[in-house]
Amino acid sequence: MKPTPPGSPVAAFVAAAREYARRKLGNARLPVAVSVELDESLQVTRITVELTGGPAPEGDGHMSDCLLDIIVVLVRAGRRLTTTEVLSALDAAGLSWGEGTVKAALAAAVKDELLDNKPDAKPPGYGLPGQPGFK
Repeated sequence: MKPTPPGSPVAAFVAAAREYARRKLGNARLPVAVSVELDESLQVTRITVELTGGPAPEGDGHMSDCLLDIIVVLVRAGRRLTTTEVLSALDAAGLSWGEGTVKAALAAAVKDELLDNKPDAKPPGYGLPGQPGFK
């Protein structure tokens, strides 16, 4: 398997999954299984990180489906998105979630430091920390 090029959508997913696991597991080194789903045009539609051994993490150890969909639209946009833009992008992709569900997923992701929200950034909104286009 060849390495993922930096700045690619897959690299952004890998970084997001790695950061999520690090937040949930701390510095523990535990085996995980990573699954990546692609659509017909080979676009990443979902990534799942599952513990395969060791103690269970805090919570259920999985990103919510809503949060995974949010990460997909952020990666596809390649830039920060406001809450309104996230909702519109989800709807345009056929991934309709309620506004409250999306806001709760965004808030939890910021709390877990998986996403950040910089209202003063240009453009403002939610992004993947440390990824190009999301500074």
